[in-house]
Amino acid sequence: MKSGFLIPEFMKILIADDEDSWRKTLTELCKKNGHDLRAVSDGADVTRISDNELRTFHLALLDYKMPITN
Repeated sequence: MKSGFLIPEFMKILIADDEDSWRKTLTELCKKNGHDLRAVSDGADVTRISDNELRTFHLALLDYKMPITN
């Protein structure tokens, strides 16, 4: 762990955002810092992820309002 923070150096992260630029920026930032991630473009994609896989994520960065499913 990094000094002064309780954030693990490696996390599995779920990113759900319908705006390509935000999703790509967050994806690049997370990968650059060594995290494993899955990025999806809408809420419907999130619902297709199995419950077992959802439980493996340490962090979810979710857009509050998306066009297909919030």
